[in-house]
Amino acid sequence: MEPLVGKGVTRIDALEKVSGAAVFGPDVKLASMLYGKTLRSPHAHARIVSINLEAARQLPGVRAIVTGADMPGVLGGEAVKDMPFLAQGKVRYQVSRWRPWRRKTRRRRSRRSG
Repeated sequence: MEPLVGKGVTRIDALEKVSGAAVFGPDVKLASMLYGKTLRSPHAHARIVSINLEAARQLPGVRAIVTGADMPGVLGGEAVKDMPFLAQGKVRYQVSRWRPWRRKTRRRRSRRSG
């Protein structure tokens, strides 16, 4: 095999991607396809005491609700598969909702339009 370090490599999918012809996962639409929604905890570290799913079940279009209790033992992770796919008994992570660039963008837009 010829060494590739320091040499340009032509990607076999490059032309499709740069021309817009490539199909990505979000582009796929199938008949009767269902969509998922994830509800994340507002707390970085908390015990899950109970989950009331009744309000969610009453929403139009809801076909299924999956919680960590439905997936015991399903683990993921990059190097070591030791993190539950869905929280089970305890929440350990938080997705930051603070996005300063959105505030600046909103402020700039309002200045232009006003």
